Amino acid sequence: ADFRVHFGQIFNLQIVNWPESLTLQVYETIGHSSPTLLAEVFLPIPETTVVTGRAPIEEVEFSSNQHVTLDHEGVGSGVPFSFEADGSNQLILMTSGKVSHSVAWAIGENGIPLIPPLSQQNIGFRSALKRADAISSIGTSGLTDMKKLAKWAAESKLDPNDPNNAPLMQLISVATSGESYVPDFFRLEQLQQEFNFVSDQELNRSKRFRLLRLRSQEVPEFRNYKQVPVYDREIMEKVFQDYEKRLRDRSVIETKEHIDTHRAIVAKYLQQVRESVINRFLIAKQYFLLADMIVEEEVPNISILGLSLFKLAEQKRPLRPRRKGRKKVTAQNLSDGDIKLLVNIVRAYDIPVRKPAVSKFQQPSKSSRMFSEKRAASPSTHSPTHNADYPLGQVLVRPFVEVSFQRTVCHTTTAEGPNPSWNEELELPFKAPNGDYSTASLQSV
Repeated sequence: ADFRVHFGQIFNLQIVNWPESLTLQVYETIGHSSPTLLAEVFLPIPETTVVTGRAPIEEVEFSSNQHVTLDHEGVGSGVPFSFEADGSNQLILMTSGKVSHSVAWAIGENGIPLIPPLSQQNIGFRSALKRADAISSIGTSGLTDMKKLAKWAAESKLDPNDPNNAPLMQLISVATSGESYVPDFFRLEQLQQEFNFVSDQELNRSKRFRLLRLRSQEVPEFRNYKQVPVYDREIMEKVFQDYEKRLRDRSVIETKEHIDTHRAIVAKYLQQVRESVINRFLIAKQYFLLADMIVEEEVPNISILGLSLFKLAEQKRPLRPRRKGRKKVTAQNLSDGDIKLLVNIVRAYDIPVRKPAVSKFQQPSKSSRMFSEKRAASPSTHSPTHNADYPLGQVLVRPFVEVSFQRTVCHTTTAEGPNPSWNEELELPFKAPNGDYSTASLQSV
């Protein structure tokens, strides 16, 4: 529990030499037991200008590393605990607090601060320290005074070309000239605490944040989780049961599904190897090459030029093929199957469109229904399924071309729409009557 203790005591210390450090020790006493040291607080040595009546009250934080375990419902100190029922999101609170203090030099009868004398060695050491350290020279309050800071920089002869002194020299130049300056850098996580929506403890207790984080890490139980609820109250506790059970049973070996313990150990080891391989693949997926981010056209080489030359020799399929003269076949040494009839089906125009019956008394005939069902079952690949030129509700036609020659039937693929385009070539075998392929017999066909 939080509490406040007011001491209100002033300790007068008479010293001979310049102090090296000033330490406060915080003790705790329980009953008649001996006091226990909780923490040590180191206070800065005051400046020579800080005297009694001018010293501000400052606060110094401290924290103890002791472990306190209680028998009742108290939290204790240095003991992990959780606000969740399942024991997740554990927190560790330490005994900590703040000490309000004020350190100053006393003033003598003649108004001179009672400061111990400095030896020559200490004077030389402090003068060198003042040239190197601004706080020891002008104090912490002087850091906000640009005139004192500029005077100290001039007396210490700082190197303006030193990269370590660049921010300080830039600050002094801007403060003395009064000109605004926009730096060409940014500070990482500057004032991040002021922009945090919630604390880290509350964020870790959020079920939705935990679910999103596990899905981002591609945990097997949440890898394919698509819809994540917006509010924590919509996420049930049983969502994490399988995942938490797997974490608890990671080192437990069950022999129910195996013949002996050795096979159970091997199965558990294979499961660990599988998880390790999956994690390595997930890590490898996060690394990208230059070719994955930037697509550049490759410089043509021999292989690319060779492929382009081979493409010139490929068979072309123009949208409007032209008739080509074919080599005449002599009538000698011909048999069935040597001569074939080629039919080029290009396209069709203004095919009538079937409309559905408007009245319930106008029932389609059985033959038309069979024709409609048969054509509807055929696939279509050439024409689009939707046409904006026809009103909504009108049935589109699905035409195809069927060629019959010498009891051989060939047909094109099924298209859709009144203006289909096939651009197909049908090949039909030709058989001469009685196997006679003479000129007179062929002319009689």
